[in-house]
Amino acid sequence: MKRSLVWIALLGLVTLLNSCKDDPKPVPAIVGTWSLNTYKMTDLPTGFKKFEGYQDPQVLGIEVGYTFVFKQDGSYTRAFKVGGGYPSVNDKGKWTLEGTDLKVAPDNADDLDKIDYYGTPGLEFTVEGDITDIRMTVQRTVTLYLLPDSFDTTTQTPTNDDYKAVDLTLHYVFDKL
Repeated sequence: MKRSLVWIALLGLVTLLNSCKDDPKPVPAIVGTWSLNTYKMTDLPTGFKKFEGYQDPQVLGIEVGYTFVFKQDGSYTRAFKVGGGYPSVNDKGKWTLEGTDLKVAPDNADDLDKIDYYGTPGLEFTVEGDITDIRMTVQRTVTLYLLPDSFDTTTQTPTNDDYKAVDLTLHYVFDKL
């Protein structure tokens, strides 16, 4: 009887160890395809408060799509498409998510130049709240050129000199496809 109990215990242990070995790693919520829903501006300085909370799917006015595909193996692809004959960003590389810090590292240095040129696609983000099955919001500080609150567009036509460099927090609200 003792031998039978020993064999049953060993068989149970082997079964338990084998089932644990086959448990797949959980898929991080970020894995999947994400499409930008809207940008939101916050933390604007005095003189530019009319833009506080402003939301739009095109912060530069030329984007026609911004998508990320995050894969479980730590790679990503991104498409930041623009109109008006401007060059699009179609980068790929590696991503990391540590706590709330999301970083992407493109494989191609030429992509870095395009990302720098636009300023809004970004390389480093802070995740806001939880990434869910349907929504991911990230943010970062950017510099945009905006018209001051005092500029009256109903009576004046702005020139390039009227736009001022403004540091603000840009929130990116992505929907999972």
